[in-house]
Amino acid sequence: MNKIAVLYDAGQAVLSTFDLDEVLQRILGIAHDYFHLRNVAIVLLDKQSQQLYVRSQIGWDEGEDKLRWPVGQGITGAAAVKKQPVYSPAVSQDPRYLCSAKSTLSELAIPLMVRDEVVGVLDCQSDRLDHFDSETIDLLTLFSTQASMALQNARLYSLEQQRARQLQAINAIAQQTTAVLDLEELLNRVCQLIKDAFRVSHVSLFFTRPPSTGRRSFATGAQTTDGDLLDLAEGEWLLNPGSVGQPRDGDPRAAWLEIDTDEQTARYHRVAYDSVAAGAAILEAGLPTALAERLQIGR
Repeated sequence: MNKIAVLYDAGQAVLSTFDLDEVLQRILGIAHDYFHLRNVAIVLLDKQSQQLYVRSQIGWDEGEDKLRWPVGQGITGAAAVKKQPVYSPAVSQDPRYLCSAKSTLSELAIPLMVRDEVVGVLDCQSDRLDHFDSETIDLLTLFSTQASMALQNARLYSLEQQRARQLQAINAIAQQTTAVLDLEELLNRVCQLIKDAFRVSHVSLFFTRPPSTGRRSFATGAQTTDGDLLDLAEGEWLLNPGSVGQPRDGDPRAAWLEIDTDEQTARYHRVAYDSVAAGAAILEAGLPTALAERLQIGR
């Protein structure tokens, strides 16, 4: 195996595109074809939950790529913590091993680093015992550096594209406010522009009303925090305490509302629950990863 040729071809392949999905597939393809790996995956780090999850893979058993596991768990988790390659020549004798393919006999996990920060792990598995010699480990480690650069470039490019869409949406909203006279039509257009530009599933617009004299007043749906008290003595109210499963205010705890009909008040409450287990159930059901991640950050 010509080391220089392999690294040059690999670098050209992964650095020649800014499309994240294409970068991921090229990294996997090179690891599979050049290094003859039957099972290979790119595992990324969720900074919010400090969990690892599979972003793209080749050869894993069905359903195994839906799992998430804490940093430090498994051979990949050990590599993320140590910030250096971790090699297990015989996984059946390694208590850290997490089975993702029944054919795997040896595994090499190499952290993907941007500067001194771990962004993920290149997980390489073989159906042969002690498959990875020192030269192959060195080559894959060097390749992981190029892969990390390519992933970072693709992420930055994606963020710039997203910012451009959002700025265009803000400009379009400003134009709509002067061009559309019907309020309901204007609000519908604004919601649609935000939904498309920011790629969210739901958009809501809330309005405040002037506070009544000597009383605290909230608009329906206004963001609140744990313990906030609403005075219901005046006006008509539609009260929605929020959602257990899909909060949107940055607080992942379950929401509920306590109403005192005698005092005509309502108090908001938040209660912690096992959102990690709920997220795992979402992934196990085959639902989008974003729905599980959302539970941990309340967005």
